[in-house]
This record gives sequence, C-alpha cells and structure tokens, in this order.
Amino acid sequence: MIPILAFLIPFHAIYISVTEIDFVPETNKLNISVKIFTNDLEDGIYYLTKSSVSLRSPDQITEHSSLINQYISQRMEVRLNGQEVILKLISSANEGDATWTYFEAQSIDKISSLELRNQILTELFETQTNVVTVNINDDKRFLRFSKGSESELLKF
Repeated sequence: MIPILAFLIPFHAIYISVTEIDFVPETNKLNISVKIFTNDLEDGIYYLTKSSVSLRSPDQITEHSSLINQYISQRMEVRLNGQEVILKLISSANEGDATWTYFEAQSIDKISSLELRNQILTELFETQTNVVTVNINDDKRFLRFSKGSESELLKF
C-alpha cells in the first residue's frame, strides 16, 4: 500500500526558486519577481507562521497575500547603496505548479551597489537553490544562493 500512496503525494525532485530584479531608471522603480513552487511556498508559510494555507486559486492567493508577503519579506532582503529597501507587494499569480509574486520599490534614483540576502526555503530543503537574475544599469548578472551561501554584494 505504501508504494501506491507514494504516487499520490505531490513531489518534485528539484528545489528551486527564480528571482528577477530589474531597475527601470525611467520610472525610478526596482521591480522584483519571485517564482516558487506553490507547494513549497505553502510549506514555507506554514513553517514560519504555523498557518496552513492553500494557494491553488486566485481567490486563495488574494486571501493569503499578507502571508505570502510576510514569508518572502522575511526570507529575502534587498539593500541598495547600503540602505534596506522596503518592497511593496504588487500581486501574486499561479503559473502551472508555481506561484509568481511581484514586488516593487519606488523612488530609486541611482544604484551603485545591491546587497541581496536570499534564504527562500533554505530552512526547509537542504538542496534548495535560489537563482537570481539582476539587471541594473544595463548590467545583467546571474547569482545562485543556497544554504550557507545566502548573500551577495554587487557593485555597479
């Protein structure tokens, strides 16, 4: 009976999140998009808040947007020019088995350095990898974070 049940439990062999950070100088905004497997995001929220949530529909995402924001904000920190940036949650949406969450920071004049701490799901999965694409001042960089390697400082 156990082998049959194993097929009923959602499982994926890879633990990864994808984050895109883009600075738009024309609008003075920093746009951040975070893509996480939905079931892993639900587990992360539960681990942090002890609140069991389902994020399988747009209504559920709307209902739990504050918990999504709380989880990601506590597991990811952005500093520009040495100052912590408060990210404003714009929206979240499902795409297949994943949830995209969109943030922005306004009134950003110039970026000479970006420090990023990304600990998304590293508290739950030893093999969690967080891949980040940073596009600032037409300078595109790729970063990879994992447990024990959770922060980077970039100079522009």
